Amino acid sequence: MGKRSVRERFGTNSGWDLPDGRRLDIGEAVTSAGPGGGFAMLPWALMRYGRALRLRPGELWLLGVMLQHAWTFDTPVFLSMRKLEATTLVERTTIWRYLRTLEGLGYVRCVSDGEGRDRRKRYDVRNAYCALALCVACDPTSAWAQTHGPLTREEAMRLTGLDGQAFDIDFDAIDRLAARTAAPEPDEEAEEDEPEQVAV
Repeated sequence: MGKRSVRERFGTNSGWDLPDGRRLDIGEAVTSAGPGGGFAMLPWALMRYGRALRLRPGELWLLGVMLQHAWTFDTPVFLSMRKLEATTLVERTTIWRYLRTLEGLGYVRCVSDGEGRDRRKRYDVRNAYCALALCVACDPTSAWAQTHGPLTREEAMRLTGLDGQAFDIDFDAIDRLAARTAAPEPDEEAEEDEPEQVAV
């Protein structure tokens, strides 16, 4: 993914200004999603929030491949079906099916069928970053939410991707994920029942 900083990859205008004065910066949210931070967290975030994004394993894999080739937030991804099929042994018809699902969910959009002799299609993947950032921001256990406060479902549903693209995020999946991730609350009754230690 290179050594570009978050600012270089995402620029300074990629995010939302929230009504309460907070700012949801896409790059900050996505790259803070896992242990260690930085762009190594992109695959981690995709795997963590794949169910919330309503993606099956094959669709999640293809989206990961596409984001891996997105050098900046605004750079279209060049996708060669022939090379992808040859290197992964996934049939082209299956790749197309995954791609149609990603387009139907609004995460990717074909912006060009190729130029000149280069027939690779170009895809805009910015909405995938937007949707992923919303998942991170709604997860109360994420580093972003612990720093800024989590977004409510209502706040997240008001935010859209580019061109007004609304996302069908599974907020119940985020709630279940957060419940599994959250540290267990100490049992107050158990603490009261413990005998006092007496120094001898």
